Amino acid sequence: MTVARIRVVLPPHLRALAHVGSEIHLEVNGPVTIRSVVDAVEASYPMLRGTIRDHVTQQRRPLVSRSRENVRFRQRVTGQLDA
Repeated sequence: MTVARIRVVLPPHLRALAHVGSEIHLEVNGPVTIRSVVDAVEASYPMLRGTIRDHVTQQRRPLVSRSRENVRFRQRVTGQLDA
């Protein structure tokens, strides 16, 4: 299984909740998808559960972004992240 090291930039309100700087570094096992990155964030920073995706539906909240492109709310959570 492949392990990828991912850099996640958090907005100020999530930084305050997680008590971290502007970015965090995580390891993601397997394919790097939006779901696997959010899973890794929530596993490492449980206080962020429910801030990135809904507790019940597991739907991402609007305006979760990667690089400089916004990931649209309607895009599937399991979509592959492009390099």
